[in-house]
Amino acid sequence: MACTDHQPLSDAPVTARIRTHAPNRLGAVYSALYCFWSARHAAATAMQETLGARFYSTLHTFFSGRPATTVVDQPTTGTRRDAYSVVLFNQSTKNALVNDLSSTSDQLLDALLGEQAEGSTDFSSALRAGEAIMVENWSPERLVTNSSAFCPVTF
Repeated sequence: MACTDHQPLSDAPVTARIRTHAPNRLGAVYSALYCFWSARHAAATAMQETLGARFYSTLHTFFSGRPATTVVDQPTTGTRRDAYSVVLFNQSTKNALVNDLSSTSDQLLDALLGEQAEGSTDFSSALRAGEAIMVENWSPERLVTNSSAFCPVTF
C-alpha cells in the first residue's frame, strides 16, 4: 500500500488532507472510503427528507382534508443507519473503526489518517478480524433497517 502507482482521487474535496498523510495506494483507499461515506450520507439525508415530506404531507391531508402545498420545519433524525468498521492490516490487524454509527465522513477519515502503509499483507487475519467485529456487534434490527459496511484495508 506504500507504492505510489495509485494515489488519492485528484478532484475529491479532501485530497490535499489525504495526500499529506498518505500519498500512495493507502491514500487511494482512504479517498474511495471518504467518497463512499459521503455518498451514503447524502443518500440517507435525501431519503429522510423525502420520507419526511411525504409523511407530513400525508398527515396534513388526513387532518385538513386538503393536500399540503408546502411542508416546513420537517424534523429529521440526523442519525446514520449504517454502522462502519474498518480493519487495517499488514502482518497484523488493527481495528481502526468498530461499529461506528455516528461519526461524520470527515471524522471517519480523521480516525484513519494517522495510519501509515507498511509491511506485508495477511488477508486471512483481516477477514477473521472483520468476522469477529460483525459477530460481536450484530444487531437483529439491522437485518431490515440498517446496512453494515466492513472494509478491510491493508496498511
